Amino acid sequence: MIYPIGFSDRKDISLHMVKCPKRVVQCAVPGCQVMIRLSEVELHERQSTTKHLDLFETDRQKKAWSLYEVRVFLLMVIK
Repeated sequence: MIYPIGFSDRKDISLHMVKCPKRVVQCAVPGCQVMIRLSEVELHERQSTTKHLDLFETDRQKKAWSLYEVRVFLLMVIK
């Protein structure tokens, strides 16, 4: 098999795909759907701080309501 210049085997290509700074990834913040290059993640995090804090707060509120609803349901079942 012929490999691209600089790669000697499939393992080299796989390792490159994991580390490549040009690889496109999704932002790790739950609810943020932005797709960015790996090399731009830090910049995105700095520029999107307010948006990310809002997303974290929304996620926290959803979890709080879910726990409240479970508690109400359990109290109804126990009665």
